[in-house]
Amino acid sequence: LYEVLLGLCKIAAPFTPFIAETIYQNLRTDDMPESVHLCDFPTAADATRDEVLEGQMALVMSAVEQGRTLRAEYKIKNRQPLAKMVVVCDDKKLLANIQELESLISDELNVREVVFSTDSSALTTIQAKPNFKQLGPKLGPLMKKAVPLINGLSNEQIARIASGEAVTVEMDGQCIELMVDDIEVMRNPKEGLAVSAEGSLVVGLDTQLNEDLLTEGLAREFVHTIQNLRKEMDLEVTQRIRIGYQGDEAIRTAVAKYQEYIESETLALSCEATVGGWDFEAESELNGRPCKLSISAC
Repeated sequence: LYEVLLGLCKIAAPFTPFIAETIYQNLRTDDMPESVHLCDFPTAADATRDEVLEGQMALVMSAVEQGRTLRAEYKIKNRQPLAKMVVVCDDKKLLANIQELESLISDELNVREVVFSTDSSALTTIQAKPNFKQLGPKLGPLMKKAVPLINGLSNEQIARIASGEAVTVEMDGQCIELMVDDIEVMRNPKEGLAVSAEGSLVVGLDTQLNEDLLTEGLAREFVHTIQNLRKEMDLEVTQRIRIGYQGDEAIRTAVAKYQEYIESETLALSCEATVGGWDFEAESELNGRPCKLSISAC
């Protein structure tokens, strides 16, 4: 921390000279220049770089950005927890690197579980379709009969062809050799999964929401709304409060189940299913559900 603060005040000195000087004077020892403005500008120290960690963080950032894009695409708020995220990478070494930082991914994307795999079938179903331009001249009158045969190729056969291997199939007593240019591989996300691919990573979010996930999402939305009301009341960050609320059964269930979490996050001494006679009252919606909220400072 000392090294970071010292480097920061040197970098910031040309732009914020006074605050940088104040920080520097609190960090300065007798053998250092009298002022931050007399110090040399910091240079990168290659010896302190952790290139392995940089590579890991680049992978984590890619996975998180893809996950956020999928949430936005499917209109799922980040406050709504999801059951699972699947990360697929063909490179086992890269996969092991990103797996070490699993907790960062789950925290950033609010998913309960992150699954890592080298097999893309964890995310998608694959199907082969004939490349008519390539196969038409090759098969001639047999082309029409070849279509259902190619559509019915197994995942293992498709994978072999896609890797460059020739696969032989039999049709009307004839052996036909299928090559990589003879087929088009169609990848479709499995039901309930939103899938994105970028660089060496393919990620999938389980977008199915059960009652448990929806309940936690309501509790998180409740906390978010209370925090905004605290700002409207211009309360001190450390100010303790009491919360009152009125909502439907789903809201009451969420608050009861996550009351300890709600009180901890909002600095509330209590959270009661009642409204009226409070310092501040407001009507709001929690994920489309009407809710009355009341707050009193303690």
